[in-house]
Formats: sequence, C-alpha cells, structure tokens
Amino acid sequence: MDRILIKQGRLIDPANKRDMVCDILICQGKIEKIGNGLPAENAVLIDTGLGIANIKKVTDSLTTLPIAVVTTHVHWDHIGGHKYFDNIAVHESEKDWLSVKFPIPLQAVKSNLMCKPCDFPP
Repeated sequence: MDRILIKQGRLIDPANKRDMVCDILICQGKIEKIGNGLPAENAVLIDTGLGIANIKKVTDSLTTLPIAVVTTHVHWDHIGGHKYFDNIAVHESEKDWLSVKFPIPLQAVKSNLMCKPCDFPP
C-alpha cells in the first residue's frame, strides 16, 4: 500500500498558510495531490474485529472498491476477520504472528469472551 487517498481529510499546512478540508493523496509517504473529488482506487479497513461474523459481507455492502486491511496491532479482537481479506498490512515485527506465532489459541480467546457456553461462530 504505497498509495493512500484520504477523502475529506483536514489538511493543516502552516508553511503555506493552508487549513482546509479536502481529498489528500499520499504516495510513498509524501503528499502527491490535494483537491476535491479525487478518484479512489481502493478502500481501507482498519482492523477486522473479533471474527465472530463475516465482516467482508459488511464491507461489500458499503463499497465495490478493493479493500486493503490495515492492522493496528495483532490481538485477536483486531484480526479475527482477516481471513476474509487478501490485502493485509501489518507492522514488520508482528507479521509472523498472523500465520505461525500468535501466543494465544483462538479457543482460549473465545473462552475468555463468554460468560457461559454458546454457539460462537468458528
């Protein structure tokens, strides 16, 4: 994800005496373009929640754009729905946790979330 478009974000640029709400296109960490009505290439979902339901169905109802998932940190309550997405960004130091090293088994997380047993989705 080297290109990010922020729709109707607030741009504060004291050096150029600008304080405005506009679309902001960031490319490789630098502002490339500002304006209104810049076309979006994808949508960003920050974290995917617990994974107790299919969050992809929700995002599909909101947009037809491809979804890029940004992971704030690798805890079960933030990555449970990652399985529904292909384009996932995560900090370098936590990338292995998504596939091989997560320290808490999913069943332990489910047990800690429930007061009494129920049909929690797999």
